[in-house]
Amino acid sequence: MGITEKFTDHPASVGQTYFEHYKFAVKVSASLLKAFSACLIHAVYPPLHKNTASATIAELHHRIEQRKFSESIDISHDLELIKE
Repeated sequence: MGITEKFTDHPASVGQTYFEHYKFAVKVSASLLKAFSACLIHAVYPPLHKNTASATIAELHHRIEQRKFSESIDISHDLELIKE
């Protein structure tokens, strides 16, 4: 396996280019950092960020599920094109 494939195989397996995958992964990382920070602040001072972490995680879950759903639509669309 060449060096290029090491960077592109996984993104291709989920229907993305390297840069699309990079952008998505950075956004997920930022969301997780936000949730972590809110949890830490809430642990120290409970009146703050009562729902921030759970709301951030729920939104992240929704985005990931929407991505999976849109990928499955894209795949089925491609299959219909192949059948024609």
